[in-house]
Amino acid sequence: MIALSQSFIEGRVLFLTNCMIGVEGMRDMADDYGIIPLPQYDETQENYYSQIATSTSALYLPVTAENVEMLGTVMEALGFYSSRDVVPVYYETAMNVKYARDQQVQAMLALVCDNASTNLDFIYNTIFWTNDVINAAWSGDDIASWWAGKSKTVNKAIQRYTAIGLPE
Repeated sequence: MIALSQSFIEGRVLFLTNCMIGVEGMRDMADDYGIIPLPQYDETQENYYSQIATSTSALYLPVTAENVEMLGTVMEALGFYSSRDVVPVYYETAMNVKYARDQQVQAMLALVCDNASTNLDFIYNTIFWTNDVINAAWSGDDIASWWAGKSKTVNKAIQRYTAIGLPE
């Protein structure tokens, strides 16, 4: 994906699907660029939904952690204060001032950030990564054959998740 980002920055690619952090690398880009959310599924979908990258989805503790309750409390506090004190400043200062070139980009940044969500496969990471499909296509794999090899595992994982119920 880095090569594709570099190709976009060099003006050799017309569209780029990327995480918001990718905007930081476009600060010195010679060509003008815009930001748009991924399209809605159909006309009945009320909002746009933007995928949050996996690194923002979960925190992990090693199995050797001893005071798990205290660590959980600290992690919860870090999440709370980051969402309250760090994230708004990052978007207001870095994204809207340093990286957004005009008011249209600022408006799209707000639309993307206001409708952020996380996919099930990103949270549990046991089904498959969406990027696996992209990588299979890039490598020239036959997507139908690739999916045929993955579909049984994916369907079993979906059945397991829906059987136990997921938190709302």
